[in-house]
Amino acid sequence: MNFNSKLKSMATASLYGVIAGVQQATSLVGFKYFIQGDVFDRMLENKTRVVLPTRDGLVFHTPNHLTRYRALTLLTKEPETLTWIDAFDSNSVFWDVGANVGLYTLYAARRHPSMKVIAFEPSIENTYLLNRNISENHLQERVFAFPFALSETNGPNLFKHSKLQLGGAVNSFGVDYSYDGKPAHFIHSYKVFGFRPDDLGSIFQIPQPNYLKIDVDGIEHLIVRGARRVLSNPALKSALVELNFDFPEQRDEVLKILEECGLHLKEYKHADEFYGSGSFSKIYNHIFVR
Repeated sequence: MNFNSKLKSMATASLYGVIAGVQQATSLVGFKYFIQGDVFDRMLENKTRVVLPTRDGLVFHTPNHLTRYRALTLLTKEPETLTWIDAFDSNSVFWDVGANVGLYTLYAARRHPSMKVIAFEPSIENTYLLNRNISENHLQERVFAFPFALSETNGPNLFKHSKLQLGGAVNSFGVDYSYDGKPAHFIHSYKVFGFRPDDLGSIFQIPQPNYLKIDVDGIEHLIVRGARRVLSNPALKSALVELNFDFPEQRDEVLKILEECGLHLKEYKHADEFYGSGSFSKIYNHIFVR
C-alpha cells in the first residue's frame, strides 16, 4: 500500500470512528438515529454530468471516487468504443454485456434516440447504480437492465468479487480465475443466475441484437460459446469484445468462434494513456463486422 492509500485509509477510518462514536453516544440516551446510513444515502445522491458533443448530456450518480472517475473519463477512456457506437443504425437493438453502471448503455441510448438497449450486469452494487442512472436520464422506456450473468450454460453459479465497491469491476462468474486467466483471490461471493445468450429470446423475449458488446473481465470466451446462434444471425452487424493478449486461450477461442459465425476481426484498439504498461496493457477492444 503506497503513502496516499495509507493516508486515505487512515482518514476514512478516523471519520468512520467519529460517526460511529456519535451514533453510539446518542443511542445510550435513547436517541437512535442511524447517522452512518444517512451519510451513505447523502453520498448516493452525488451526481456528475457529462456533456456529450452531439446531443444533450448524461447524468450519473457518483457516490465514490471510482464512479466519478468513470463518468469523467467516458469520452476519453475508450474512444474506439464511442466511435463504434456512433456508427450504429438508429433503429436497432444493442446488447451491452457487462454494463457496469451504464456508461456505454446510456451513451448509446442518448446517441440514437430510436435504439433499444439491453444491459446485462449481475453485480448488486452496479445493478443498483445502473438502474438509478437509467431513471435519472429518463431512458427507462428504451433501456432494460437484466441483473444476471451470461455464460455457456443456464443455471445458478457463484458471482465473485475481488472487492465490493460501487462501480467496481474485475469480478468473475462461475470460475476461479480473473481477467488474465490466472487464479484469483475473491473475498465475497453470492449466487446469481446465468443464461446462454442463445436462450434469452425464448426465455425472456429479448430481441436479437444488431450490435453486441461483451466486456466481463475474463469469461468472454464462455459467453460466446453460448451465443453461436446469436452470433450467426445475419441481423447481428457488429460485435465489440474486450480481449486480453495475456490470456491467449480466451482470445484465440473468441476469434475462432466469431469467424465461424461469419464475423471478421476489423481492428483492435485501446487508449494507451489509460492502459499503461502494467497488467492491463495487453487488453484491447476487438471490433468484429459481418
